[in-house]
Amino acid sequence: MENIKQPGISINNIDYTTSNENSDIWLRDVPLSDNRTTNIKVQFRVNDENGNVIQVLVQNPRITGSYNLQVEKVGEDNNTKLEGVTFSAKDKNEESLGEEFTTNANGLVQIVDKTIEEVTTDWYDITEINVGNNQYIKLDESIRVYVETAIAEDGNSYKVNRISFNPIEDTEDEQAEVTLDKTIELPGEYDPVDAHIELNGNTITLTIQNRKYEGQYILRAQKVDEDNNRVAGISFEVEEEDGTKYQTRKTSINGTRVVVTKTITEDNLNDVDKYTIKEVKLNGAAYVQLDEEITFYVHKNIASNKYKATSVSFSENEEGSADETLQGVKLKGNKGTVDVRAYIHTNYVDIIIPNK
Repeated sequence: MENIKQPGISINNIDYTTSNENSDIWLRDVPLSDNRTTNIKVQFRVNDENGNVIQVLVQNPRITGSYNLQVEKVGEDNNTKLEGVTFSAKDKNEESLGEEFTTNANGLVQIVDKTIEEVTTDWYDITEINVGNNQYIKLDESIRVYVETAIAEDGNSYKVNRISFNPIEDTEDEQAEVTLDKTIELPGEYDPVDAHIELNGNTITLTIQNRKYEGQYILRAQKVDEDNNRVAGISFEVEEEDGTKYQTRKTSINGTRVVVTKTITEDNLNDVDKYTIKEVKLNGAAYVQLDEEITFYVHKNIASNKYKATSVSFSENEEGSADETLQGVKLKGNKGTVDVRAYIHTNYVDIIIPNK
């Protein structure tokens, strides 16, 4: 240092000097090898015993990085995008990431926008809380996604190293098993659906299938006597509102005959099914035949994750209930009246017609 007449320093063949014995020089935007820049602070100090002392303070650029996690909601065909599905989410600290996240018209919603500050493994629990107006089954279980971060190959940034549905126990083991596909059980008797995670750049996409509701009801005609004993050998004709007719075979020994099995779909869920039933043959049974047709209505809805018949009525303008009675139905020959009952149990809709 004896040869320095004025305090100074040379960097990249450029000399920096100062006329003050105790002073600082800031070198701004000094280029680095990766095309970034940094700032260098040079402190010149005079030490009475040792002469001039130069201290160089270099501001190393902070390693940065980020990733985001989005959910894509699709139908079981993997093509139908589901809008309006809402989710909740929490991180590995059990902290909520927000009140709710709702998918857009493309079935997408961003759940996480994370700045990476260290090498670690994050995880997120994502829970479906509402399917909106979609006629799909809501998932019962949460889905956990693990995200492992690392320093990128250039040493200047963080990156997402691995993603998985199962825990990544050892971040040093690059061969640790990761799972990108997961089977999700659905409530009820439905087949399970699939979930898949994929990393593209710094974007993680969790794709979750949903399955449409299914359902049906079985319409049955049942014949009983005035003491509610089952009557065999009676035939009925049932007509739907569109003119479709069903001619039943004779009631069996338990007095019952299936009329039709009706499939419920998203398209016909809100339709009220209208039926008209009449006795056509007593087949020698010693009973008085009904003198009039009976019209009744079946109403449908979603219940217990299925499309179901939920109520019956004898009036078009009434929703009715699961058990309704039509009083005073006339018998032929002025032989009096009977009360006809319609009721729902499990997936059966029974119309019970007494005779005298």
